[in-house]
Amino acid sequence: MELKILNSILFTHLRPWLIDSATKKILTTNIKSVTTNKPNSNSDFETQITALLSYNTEMTNWVKRNSKITFDEIFAKQNTIIIPNYSDAISKFYFTLITVESERLFQRHCNYIATLTKKVDIVYNTNLALKSTKALLLNTVQKIKEMELSFQVTEQSSLTEYVLGLLRISLTELFLNIQAFGNDNLKNTISIEDLYLIDLELPISLVSEVNTIQLEAGNKPINQDWICFGFKDDISKLTTY
Repeated sequence: MELKILNSILFTHLRPWLIDSATKKILTTNIKSVTTNKPNSNSDFETQITALLSYNTEMTNWVKRNSKITFDEIFAKQNTIIIPNYSDAISKFYFTLITVESERLFQRHCNYIATLTKKVDIVYNTNLALKSTKALLLNTVQKIKEMELSFQVTEQSSLTEYVLGLLRISLTELFLNIQAFGNDNLKNTISIEDLYLIDLELPISLVSEVNTIQLEAGNKPINQDWICFGFKDDISKLTTY
């Protein structure tokens, strides 16, 4: 799973601390063109993302090239974190981009996993998605610490603090929900507490921000025996997206 759009917020053209006035005008214009309707299919997600990033041809072309996995089923998320609301047009742009793209990645992953029949492919793709999500999450937490920003984000936070905080929250949600979705196939999973305290080295007070719900049958893969991923054959034989 490639996190190109979310990566751009931390590493390239969408870094909030480098946004100039000309770019702010573009982002304000683009957020006006995006519908507030919740996306319900692959095409809905693609439409919203390309509308937000219409000023960046490279990004919109990338979204279109990576839309080969179509889906119409929407899977429920087991873990949610309350996201602080935006306070102006620019923070609304980032709020919409991060939340819609995070949801698109989760739904795309779940729908793709649901098409796989080989356990080794399911575990391989789940581990790839977890690895890439966790890597960006760790980098985001490190940047927040380097910039000496608060992990308690509010509507009064600066743009950079708000955006990086929102990115951290969304990536945490994404990681936990991908793990929960593939839980029946994974031998080792990370508890919410260990993710915060050990992996991210965050204060225990933040653990309570995660709300975990019990999903009804049908919102996760059919129960299967776990397998420990240790594929010894040619990696090119594995199915991936």
